Amino acid sequence: MLNKVMLIGRLGRDPERKTTQSGKSVCTFTLATDTGYGDNKKTDWHNITVFDKTADNCAKYLHKGSPAYVEGRIAYDSYEKDGIKHTTTKIIANTVLFIATSKVNAQAPTNGAPSTGYQPPMSDDTFEGYPLDDEIPF
Repeated sequence: MLNKVMLIGRLGRDPERKTTQSGKSVCTFTLATDTGYGDNKKTDWHNITVFDKTADNCAKYLHKGSPAYVEGRIAYDSYEKDGIKHTTTKIIANTVLFIATSKVNAQAPTNGAPSTGYQPPMSDDTFEGYPLDDEIPF
């Protein structure tokens, strides 16, 4: 069986980071994706949950409006409130990739080479390409 989701969109709100009782970091945010075009354009909203080091980095470097690539799995939860059963859908992300904007590309030194806009992926066990103590320029 396969349960895999890949989304590219923009954050609809600033990420919210919390810590569980066991000390595990959890970060949640919404991601907006568009389908269609012109008068048929539609925006879908996705609830994203990220854990551990990826959660810490998302909370530190992403903000409302940031473009991002999210890869993970779909999870369904249900709960009952006032006798009515509710179902929620969320994406449990294992990889989040920051997508560079033209503003970042214009400010980044290129050393004679064109900028690709590529930034390395973040996953639960690595945060490649950036020293954690330095600020990422976006």
